[in-house]
Amino acid sequence: TPAFPLSGPCPLGHYCPEGTHFPVACPVGTLNNATGERDFTDKSCVPCYPGSFCASSGLSSPTGPCTEGFYCPADFSSVSPTAFLCPKGHFCQSGAAHPMPCPAGEYQPARGSASCIPCQRGFYCQELVAGDPRRCP
Repeated sequence: TPAFPLSGPCPLGHYCPEGTHFPVACPVGTLNNATGERDFTDKSCVPCYPGSFCASSGLSSPTGPCTEGFYCPADFSSVSPTAFLCPKGHFCQSGAAHPMPCPAGEYQPARGSASCIPCQRGFYCQELVAGDPRRCP
């Protein structure tokens, strides 16, 4: 209305406490994809989705996926595409929410990898073995 030009439902990426004149942006690392949220205690601003990051305030969707070689866990509010470096013995593809262990027959001696390496001839690599392959007996 002319008397209240800013009236209306609370916009995406924000919450509006009772009596507020302006929407409050969800903090960095969180998002809100619903309109009409009343206050921050309603859990209107939720942590960024697993495998994604939220780099600015007032978001209604993630900024983007985590970078390969890194992971962004659930309930962490990742603000960077490089939240956690993938550990040895694991791989992390783009958008990973958690590191995946190398499957049997493969290994990964380095941190920050997006794939695993096939086990070498004369060696064996068991699932969940971090580091170097073992020599066959």
